[in-house]
Amino acid sequence: GKSTLANVLSGLLKPRRGKVSWARSLRRLPAGRRVGFLFQNAFDQLLLDTVGEEAAFAPRNLGLDADKCSTAALKVAGLEVLRQRVPARLSVGQQQSTALAAVLAAEPAMLILDEPTRGQDWLQLSRLMAYLRALTRRGTAVLLITHDDKLICRFAERIICLEEGRLIADGLPGQGSGGQPIELQEVSGL
Repeated sequence: GKSTLANVLSGLLKPRRGKVSWARSLRRLPAGRRVGFLFQNAFDQLLLDTVGEEAAFAPRNLGLDADKCSTAALKVAGLEVLRQRVPARLSVGQQQSTALAAVLAAEPAMLILDEPTRGQDWLQLSRLMAYLRALTRRGTAVLLITHDDKLICRFAERIICLEEGRLIADGLPGQGSGGQPIELQEVSGL
């Protein structure tokens, strides 16, 4: 359900029922600037010959300053020194970071990151989360899909739990009663 929700929000899938609607200001943006989506398997979205080309592709096609956007995104992803490397020859974690840089370089209004922890060490994740927090302070919405409880408890501002495509809990992170790491409200009547 989580990845399906991400696909619907990003426009890759049409909802079976209901609709996804955007604020008027976001509707004016091209689709590539509205939502940036990091797939669960990042290698599926790597198409070009070098890491640098991956990071510059979206901004170039969206009329942004490709050099500026790609350089900034590669720095966030810790890939500046790998700019000329072939993505297929990178580790899984570096491929994940390359796909992330490509998504970030488009400067989307909403980021959807499906299991971004794959192949990443805690230092890299901490840097990424600090960057994502800065983006949210500037108005970018971030939807992080993960099973990494440690990451969620440390960085999430709101937690929504899905089970079999249904919303089962929604709440704020914090120390709940009995030492529970997350305090959630069960959602009934769905």
